[in-house]
Parts: sequence; C-alpha cells; structure tokens
Amino acid sequence: MATDPLYQKAVTAFFAAVILCQMANVFISRTKKQSLFRTGLFSNKFLWLGLFVEVTFLGIIVYMPQTQAFFGTQPLSAFELLLGLPFAIFIFFFDEIRKLLLRKRVAMAEKYFAW
Repeated sequence: MATDPLYQKAVTAFFAAVILCQMANVFISRTKKQSLFRTGLFSNKFLWLGLFVEVTFLGIIVYMPQTQAFFGTQPLSAFELLLGLPFAIFIFFFDEIRKLLLRKRVAMAEKYFAW
C-alpha cells in the first residue's frame, strides 16, 4: 500500500539511489574517450552548482515534513541514503575502463562500447 511507511522508505531510498547514479552519469557523460581524471573534476563550476541544487532538492524532498507528505517519502538514515553509492562508483569506474579501452583502440571496445 502506498501509505505504508516501509514502502515509502523503500521508494525514497530508490529515489536517492537514482539521484546518486545520475550524479555519476553527469561526470562520465562529459567526454567520449578522455578520462575524467585528465579533464578534471573541477573544470566546470556550473556542473558543481547543478549537483548542489540537485542534492538540496533531494534533501528537501526526503527530510522536510511538508514535502514528505506531498511526495510520499520517508526520512532516511545515512546508510539508507547511500545504498546507491556502490552502483554510482561502479558506473563511474566501468566507464573509465571503457574509455581507456577506446583510447588503446581495443577492437572489441570500439565495436561494442563506442557511442
């Protein structure tokens, strides 16, 4: 049932995980082949502003009682909030490996992982 607090907490944790993975995605989408470490994490100040706004909205939706009632969310512990972090880290490092293989001109990577 949509009003069950456990269901709402699960939906909230999933929402937070999606946000975390999208934060990793915004970094990996900046270049097709060049490593993020070469491009630099802080080379785009507007990106960091956008991430700050995104995290702020996540906090408002998850922790303010008025928005909890509107969106049907529940407050999360730090552990629950970060459940999606391993997936975001995986996405980030998988793409770094993909870009490395493309720079090394590995045929399989060029065939299946280039876009």
